[in-house]
Amino acid sequence: MSKTVATPLADRIRAEFEAALAGGAARQLTQRRAALQAALAAGLPGNRDDGFRYAQLRPLEKLKFSQLAPPADAAKRAAALLPAQLPGFERVVYVDGHLCAELCSASAQVLASAHQATIGHAALNRNSGVAMAEATAAAPAGRRFALLNAAFSTETLHIEVQRGDSPSQIELIFVALSDGATGASYPRVSIVCAAQSQVVLIERHLGDSEAATFSNASIELQLASESRCTHHRLQSLSQRAMHIETLSATLDAAAQYVLHALHTGAASARSTIGVQLIGDGSGVVVHAAQVAGATQVQDTQLTIEHRGAATTTAETFRGIGSGRARIAFNGHMIVRETARGANTQQSLRCLLAGPETEADLRPQLEIYTDDVKASHGATAGKLDENMLFYLLSRGIDRDTAQNLLKWAFIAEVITRIEIPQLRQDAQQLVLGRVQGLIGEALS
Repeated sequence: MSKTVATPLADRIRAEFEAALAGGAARQLTQRRAALQAALAAGLPGNRDDGFRYAQLRPLEKLKFSQLAPPADAAKRAAALLPAQLPGFERVVYVDGHLCAELCSASAQVLASAHQATIGHAALNRNSGVAMAEATAAAPAGRRFALLNAAFSTETLHIEVQRGDSPSQIELIFVALSDGATGASYPRVSIVCAAQSQVVLIERHLGDSEAATFSNASIELQLASESRCTHHRLQSLSQRAMHIETLSATLDAAAQYVLHALHTGAASARSTIGVQLIGDGSGVVVHAAQVAGATQVQDTQLTIEHRGAATTTAETFRGIGSGRARIAFNGHMIVRETARGANTQQSLRCLLAGPETEADLRPQLEIYTDDVKASHGATAGKLDENMLFYLLSRGIDRDTAQNLLKWAFIAEVITRIEIPQLRQDAQQLVLGRVQGLIGEALS
């Protein structure tokens, strides 16, 4: 067993964990203890850890880590925050980390028969045994929050997607209501896609506009050969929230994963994404955007590991920051010796709309074979003065002209969303943060 680091924060987390177990929340106790041990063996990640240099983790010192109990009026309050139902999608809603059955659109049995997928609601998913293997040593920094999720979460959603004539369509909504000073919510999802299956997954994180909530989400995806997953993630939590999420995906031969990610909420948001292209011919496409203002911090660490031959990555990131916001995006590509014929492309750009805005863009390549195609680019700058002058010369006022240019900058990512209603939702989220009216430019 590895030596455990003792810090005031780690000691407090352990105490909260033991108190939660003493209160009757103990399930799969051995696995949960192992997960906590692995998460805290070297302490939680900090700004000295590689990959967390730009994250804002200081608020963790004032937050409580024990799993929240759902508020008595959870369903009523959450219902007022939910977006319109998307046609053809089965909706599953969690409030403060707890399943809210009355807001879900279908039971597990209906979902299974209608879309050939099964949803199981359990204490801990079958893949959580990974915590046991990691318990003999301190887990890598990027895994520690996911292991903390495994230790504290009391409910897990497990989805198995089977092969069908049409894609399964599932919408997962995680609503955060309660203040982080009283506890945390732990959304936890495991999705397994069978060979040649198809799924369109929408994942939303939203919350009370005034609450300083704390959420730590963990999403695991396994894509079997020739399966396809199109995954949309929209995070629009309160501007006072603390949000941490860990997404892990593994792809077998010829599997395809398309990720659309948009972050506009939270005072501090940290996203750790790890994709492993294990099978030959597998591929991932990422369209990511972050919009931050005031003192928001939006930080993403995306690591894609090419193991199979002829694997592909296409990655596009666009960020807009204003005020004293910080936007950080690290695209780390690893191409192993076995990944002959791999092709990886990165385009990272950030628009600085404020004199004190900070952008940290880092395309990172780690290549161990000569048989590879790799390209990358990263730029950060202000609005194009020539384009701004052109719009002003056409009689457009300055605020509208600036907003038009901001929209044009980030539209490259948002317009890739193929679901019309969801694309409109994403546009409204961007508009809400960019501020000002763009009007006809969106039509």
